[in-house]
Amino acid sequence: MSQQPPAYQRPNPPRHTTRNGLLAAAGIIALIIAVFVASQHAGSSSQSGQHTLSYIVTGDDATVTYGPSGSQNSGTVPMSVTVPLGNASYYAINAQLNGSGSVLCEIQVDGTVISESTASGGYDIALCEIVQDPVTGKWEDANSQ
Repeated sequence: MSQQPPAYQRPNPPRHTTRNGLLAAAGIIALIIAVFVASQHAGSSSQSGQHTLSYIVTGDDATVTYGPSGSQNSGTVPMSVTVPLGNASYYAINAQLNGSGSVLCEIQVDGTVISESTASGGYDIALCEIVQDPVTGKWEDANSQ
């Protein structure tokens, strides 16, 4: 009786699970670093002092005071003042009518209206106020809180 040659068996390929796992982990870490660097770059440009604050008042004759907390800048209607956004956490406009009529005030940060108020009638006051959220850093209308 003749013996048959053993059936051909394909050798098992070497397993590189450790190497593949390390490569995958390195790829994930590289992705996390790239996302972090990109977010820091975007965040740094938004905090570089390039932001603007605009005080705008339109309407009839009114006595206007404006500025960050503790200031008493004055203006006349119509008024549009744009300044670099400072470090204060509160800004306001107080526009009191000098008799009858109507007046509108706005505070804008980078061209976006954050607070808006109107007043009409004898000696009425339009008051715009914004505050910065200490956690998020976003500007909010203090009158809507």
